Amino acid sequence: MLLKYNFLALCGVVFGAFGEGLTPPDSLVPLAKIGQSIIACPGDSVTLDGWASIGRGAEIMEWHWVGSGALTFDIKTDRGDLRIAAPMVPRVTALSLIVTDSKGRVSKPDCASLCVMKSEPRVSIGADSTIKVGVRIAFDPHVLTICGAIVKYEWDLDDDGIYEYVSSDNAKTSKAYFRAGSFKARFRATDSFGRTAGGMKTIVVLLAGAK
Repeated sequence: MLLKYNFLALCGVVFGAFGEGLTPPDSLVPLAKIGQSIIACPGDSVTLDGWASIGRGAEIMEWHWVGSGALTFDIKTDRGDLRIAAPMVPRVTALSLIVTDSKGRVSKPDCASLCVMKSEPRVSIGADSTIKVGVRIAFDPHVLTICGAIVKYEWDLDDDGIYEYVSSDNAKTSKAYFRAGSFKARFRATDSFGRTAGGMKTIVVLLAGAK
C-alpha cells in the first residue's frame, strides 16, 4: 500500500476527502515555486528558495527538494529554503521541488537547474618583443578570474622548461638577457581550485649594434 501511495503521490494523486485515487481540482492543489535557475562557482554556498510556493486554502507544511546530475540529493524540510554546496565539477544539476499542504495535498513539481561554471583563469601576456642585449624587459601579464582566486604566478624566462619565478601575489617580473638569440617566455597562473591557464611569447635579443 505504501508503494502505491508513493507512486500515486508522485503523479499528483492525493488521498482524503476526494477519495482514494481521485485528484482534487487544480484550484485546491498547492503550487510549488522553485525560483530561477542558479549559476554558481565550484563549491559555492547556494540557497534554494521555495518560499514563493503557494498554499491554496491550507498552509504548506513540507518542501521536498530533489537534485540529480552532478549533485544528487532527496531532502524534505519544514522550511522554504535549503542551503547546499555547489559541486566542484562544472556540470549541471537538475532541481525539482514538490510541496505538501496541511491537508496532505501535493503539488506538481516545479523545476530549475544549478549550473556550475567552467571558468579557468584567463591570461593575456602581450605580443612578442625585441630588445638589445643587456636591456631589462618587464613582464606584466593580465589575469582574469571569475571563480576562485589566483594563488600562484609562474614564469619560465630562460626557455629551459623550469619556472624559476614563482609568486603567490605578484604576476609581474623583469629580466635582462645577456646573449643574443630568440627565447620563449612562458607564463602560468593557478587558481584556488587547482586550474591553470597560461601563455607564451617570444623575446628576440639582438646585439647592441644590431638593427
